[in-house]
Amino acid sequence: VDFSSYEDEFGMPIYIENEANVSAYAESVLGVAKMKSSLVYLSITEGIGTGIIIDDKLFKGINKKAGEFGHMRITNEKKLCNCGRTGCWELYVSEKALFNNYNASSENKVTQLVEVFKAYENKEKLAIEVVDNYLNDLAVGIQNIILALSPEFVIIGGEISYFEDILKKPLRNKLITEKNLYTSSDTEIIFSKLRENSSVLGASLLPVHSLFNFSGNVI
Repeated sequence: VDFSSYEDEFGMPIYIENEANVSAYAESVLGVAKMKSSLVYLSITEGIGTGIIIDDKLFKGINKKAGEFGHMRITNEKKLCNCGRTGCWELYVSEKALFNNYNASSENKVTQLVEVFKAYENKEKLAIEVVDNYLNDLAVGIQNIILALSPEFVIIGGEISYFEDILKKPLRNKLITEKNLYTSSDTEIIFSKLRENSSVLGASLLPVHSLFNFSGNVI
């Protein structure tokens, strides 16, 4: 879809960017990684989006498709992704995956994340099992990202970030093991405080950044 005609329609510049990219930019300017030069932002929603900041610049790659970590394969299971591949990370760690895994074995179907985590806090056996498996898969993907990019921060965004108090400690325990090639001081895992507003805030910064950043911000 070509949006360039909208500039003529409105008589002003139109800025369009990937949701995970603008979220990463917002975190680097306004959020928990403010003024830090290296981060990876995970947008956990119906899928997994990833925004990458390297040396204060948004990394998009040669074809502007860099950061599709949601579609890296983490298993040989033949579960089909909408990208046409199988075993993709987002099939296991998206919000949808968490719902589906819980509802597959529960008589009480849920439609909101808060219901799953409420059951988890109430020590419901199914919820504990589902969340533990979810964190295992989340940790695998984050470990791959750290090994590939070695960022200062990995920021977890989306609605899942509201449950930091529940998830942060067990996730950290799964990430940092004796067999890792990195230590807990190499990359900090943090949860977004901008939450669902990160993409809107990042988008609002695009014209300001375009005006004042003369050296460019994309590699």
